[in-house]
Amino acid sequence: MGSLVLMGGCLLGLLGLEWARRNLFPGHPPPSRWWTGRSRSRGSRLGGPDHRTALLHQSSETLDSFFSNSAQLAEEQLRKALLESRSATERVRILCLLSDLASRKGERQDCLAFLEEAEEALRSDWKPLDRGCLQALEALLRTKTLAHLQEGAPAESLQCLQESESVLGLSPWGLRVRSECHLLAGRTEEALSDLTRLESLGWDKSAEFHLLRAECHLRARDYDALDWSLKAADLLSPYPDREKVIAASLRIERALHDGSIASAWRAVGVIHECLSRKVGDTGFRRAFHLGCARVHLAEGDLVEAHRHLQLAENNAPYPVALWDVHLLLGAVLEAEDRTEEARAVWERLISEARGTYFAGVAEARLLRQNPPRCLKIPGLETILK
Repeated sequence: MGSLVLMGGCLLGLLGLEWARRNLFPGHPPPSRWWTGRSRSRGSRLGGPDHRTALLHQSSETLDSFFSNSAQLAEEQLRKALLESRSATERVRILCLLSDLASRKGERQDCLAFLEEAEEALRSDWKPLDRGCLQALEALLRTKTLAHLQEGAPAESLQCLQESESVLGLSPWGLRVRSECHLLAGRTEEALSDLTRLESLGWDKSAEFHLLRAECHLRARDYDALDWSLKAADLLSPYPDREKVIAASLRIERALHDGSIASAWRAVGVIHECLSRKVGDTGFRRAFHLGCARVHLAEGDLVEAHRHLQLAENNAPYPVALWDVHLLLGAVLEAEDRTEEARAVWERLISEARGTYFAGVAEARLLRQNPPRCLKIPGLETILK
């Protein structure tokens, strides 16, 4: 009887402690945590016990939104987490996020340096059957794939994807990025084939999927299919600002193809609205200035087109973004009858963007300017347009 009274008293005491913790000390860890050796200060060094977990589960695609569009805050948080990391796999994932952040800021050397450090950390503590190691490898290969894409190296990106598939298996993310690699290389049919496989897996429920397919149709000049993809994306709205900017950029080209300057300016206004909510995003700024330059070119206002292209170039921190700007610059120079300068732009693109869609367009423009004598036949310029 006495033991039952003692046990009841102990139980009431624990219940009293839990009541006091919840009502008098909210946020303090429960008594069970006191006996595991995890102190409150250890869990709150990064702003709360769940902060590191939330940090490590962020992908490069959501890095901006997680850190409220502040690159400086993002870097401070990541470097602090790196110093306090407890394992090699944790270091790898943080280094991948740092690499992605450096790439967004245009710091290409830092981006590669972080990737090399991540590879070394993973190699030093590699366990083939360890789940944490496999997750770290996946993060590393994804970051390397996207870095190669930004550098304009689709072959290297595909190599990373093949390595990922051999170890981790085929993933919807891999199929999507593979289609982007083919699109960058100018292989539109292969890109659409990957997207068709992705659709068969049931991954066509995102606006990003339909917008990527819309870009493929734009490259192929299949405007009816482009309209269908844009409508399919609209059915999934509202969607994030990044997808809104992509959709608006595609609509600018569609409107200009129809000769509707007013519709093109409305699409530019959508980009400006997204930019006003995310002023620090270089991608949004570049898309806005490219859109303005494209419409000014259609209007014949070449001075304003040049001004916006200069601003777009200032917001092009990696090669593919810069080539996109130079592609439009060559068209503006041609419109001004500055043939030699336009030819220099095309030749630079052919040299720097070899193996990509941009080099292919530049070669076609050069051939249009100076077709070989044996090809000077009636109607050739119409064919090359």
